[in-house]
Amino acid sequence: MAHVSAGWKFQRRGLVGGVCLAVAGGIVLVTPEASPDGSWQNLLLYTAGWPLFACGAALRWWATLYIGGRKERELVCEGPYSLCRHPLYLASLLIALSAGIMLGSMSFLAGVAMAALYYGLFAVPAEERYLRGLFGPAYEEYCRRVPRYLPRWSGYRSAKTLSVSTKALRLEGRRALRWLWIPVLVQIAAYLRGASWWWETLRALTG
Repeated sequence: MAHVSAGWKFQRRGLVGGVCLAVAGGIVLVTPEASPDGSWQNLLLYTAGWPLFACGAALRWWATLYIGGRKERELVCEGPYSLCRHPLYLASLLIALSAGIMLGSMSFLAGVAMAALYYGLFAVPAEERYLRGLFGPAYEEYCRRVPRYLPRWSGYRSAKTLSVSTKALRLEGRRALRWLWIPVLVQIAAYLRGASWWWETLRALTG
């Protein structure tokens, strides 16, 4: 197997995405809500965000069951990877979108869009070049058969048995400790944006 590298555009994807979301989150905290806390609009947005969050969380775990410990050793084409080529990225996008919707913040959604743009233009193509170098024609055939992001349900297939990497599940569990806090952080942000003392403090700091 030829030696290949995914390159820095792929390796720095988490840093770039984290910076985009951190900057967007900071903007959220210093901009007033479009509608008052407790309004029906906020309640509707928060309620609408939960299904996206749940779908993203479930998809991450499902994809980890299949890809954990196998990514560079074998070409995984079953389960969620028979629906689309990057279910983990799709899951992360759903989780990030859920936060923006719960917050009702166009600024945060813009940060999500910037992170997604980086992934789409740089990180994912770099990763796919890397996988082509690893798996050659088998990966080319996989790309022709399976869409990159949007699931194609008619192509679903799964093995009768599945060997699960407990190490990968532990790693995903540690990652989950970050994204499971998203609904809590949304509530904290909503509280701060509706608190008069928060805006008084910001005015004092910037005055």
